[in-house]
Amino acid sequence: MNILSKFKLISCEVGPNYQLDDALVAKLSLLNIFGIGQSSAMKWCASWFRSYLNLNAQDKLLFTDNGRTSLYLILKSLNFASQSEVLIQTFSCAVLPNSVWQAGLTPILCDVDQDNYNFDLEKLQSKITSKTKAIVVQYTFGIVPDMQKIVEFCQKNKLVLIEDCAHSLGATTTINGQQVKVGSIGQAAFFSFGRDKIVSTTIGGVGLFNSQNLIDSSLDFSLLNKTFQKNYDHLPHLKTVRVAQALLYAIINPVFVRPLYHFVLGKVILLLSRKLRLFSEIYTPKEKLGTNSLETNSKYSLGLASLLKHQLQKFEKLNSHRRELAQIYAKGLGLDYFENNVYMRFVIDFKKLSSATDYKQNYLKTYKKLRQNRVLPGTWYKSFFQPNIDLAKFNSKLDDFPVAATLCDNRILNLPTNINVSKEQAQRLVELILK
Repeated sequence: MNILSKFKLISCEVGPNYQLDDALVAKLSLLNIFGIGQSSAMKWCASWFRSYLNLNAQDKLLFTDNGRTSLYLILKSLNFASQSEVLIQTFSCAVLPNSVWQAGLTPILCDVDQDNYNFDLEKLQSKITSKTKAIVVQYTFGIVPDMQKIVEFCQKNKLVLIEDCAHSLGATTTINGQQVKVGSIGQAAFFSFGRDKIVSTTIGGVGLFNSQNLIDSSLDFSLLNKTFQKNYDHLPHLKTVRVAQALLYAIINPVFVRPLYHFVLGKVILLLSRKLRLFSEIYTPKEKLGTNSLETNSKYSLGLASLLKHQLQKFEKLNSHRRELAQIYAKGLGLDYFENNVYMRFVIDFKKLSSATDYKQNYLKTYKKLRQNRVLPGTWYKSFFQPNIDLAKFNSKLDDFPVAATLCDNRILNLPTNINVSKEQAQRLVELILK
């Protein structure tokens, strides 16, 4: 091991997917920031997703500036009556309820199952009213719940199933005895290309309607796809400055920040890049608090197409590595490992590793120990809707969601599974945690 490798950043964040080859692609894209001649790369990416999900040729697949915009477009295109209800889980990200509000609909919260961080199906039925029209299933951290039961729940209650695949590109599940890919189950789905997702262009996402879904549905997909395209056409083009920020993030992090993070220079470069706004913020100030205003919603840019194509070409390599690291963590810590999951981050639930009386103390000890050893563990999620939307906006309180409340309270740490963390480093993390 050379001296520099000892100081490389071990983290779930800070450009985790980007390597030097990505930086080179991003540099060339920065020189062609308007994406001149890149329509073929964009078509290649669209074909990749169509082939991967086995979509009908008539089904729309539209690229946006992020996953939240894709969800907004999907909800808007379904043309539900104003204030119709959409079921969403707690223990998630602020952009989920924001997209529902932006579409003129009402998010209805439900507590989660502590084993898969998805909906508690026993409590879900009590949330159904005459206004309930859709459910957004989030595959948190890449973990797939019992989708057979969720499909049956949607069929029983005549709900539109929207799959939030922001964490889960590559995950599969079994329904009616057949293995299927997440994103191909519900009537609609969306993916994210955010800075720490399965594949990344720093910003970006894609949404789709799927007429070959596994839910019995009376939806008119011909009309839906026309409305989807019409709503998309009204979006503005992505601002050039945001494209530049996304590409700079893909260059600066693998070349300077990650290799030199634990030297003063790497941290200084990261702080200066943020201070000088060379990098964009993940959330706007309004999004952090919860908002129904359209904040960043835009179309995707051809200037990012080459980087997306390059990431998709490495998709199998990236996910194979994620699974290898997840197996090391699971075996070493005595936790479950499921091959169908994709493990965007590997979750340590300290209530499963410790007794009920000391799990918080062990969480804090472990977090401190990892930081002392130059490791930045992830802390998704430390609030119901990270960063922290006030539950009063949902006419709810903390006691309404006891499982989510405990998950957010010094219980969950995330370990990195990205390509920049080696198997040797993953084993080292296991040893540190066991201490």
